[in-house]
Amino acid sequence: MDEELLTYVDKVKQDLREDPSFNKLKELEEIMNTDPEIITLSRAMQEAQALYNEALEKEGEMGRGTKERQLVFVAAKNALYSHPVVKEYLDNYSKYRELLETINEEIFAPLKVNLCPKK
Repeated sequence: MDEELLTYVDKVKQDLREDPSFNKLKELEEIMNTDPEIITLSRAMQEAQALYNEALEKEGEMGRGTKERQLVFVAAKNALYSHPVVKEYLDNYSKYRELLETINEEIFAPLKVNLCPKK
């Protein structure tokens, strides 16, 4: 890549880091990482997910224990994702991700520079 293009890419990256939506994500992330209620909900979801995965391995997808653990996992996930701060974070993350994908498709894809790898 030539120097001008590298400078442009660095400028885009810097602009994205200074974008208010990026800063909002960082702010919400900090809240989620320190809020005791969110931490408790997150741990409950992780534990439920681990038990569900364990049941999947042992009993398969149609096992009775698997179905029960799946329901517990879904309830724990819904509890976490419905928390106002988590919900706001997920909404903001989705919008920011769309912005990154648009930038990637419109500006960088033709140059074979991938700013936002697909999941």
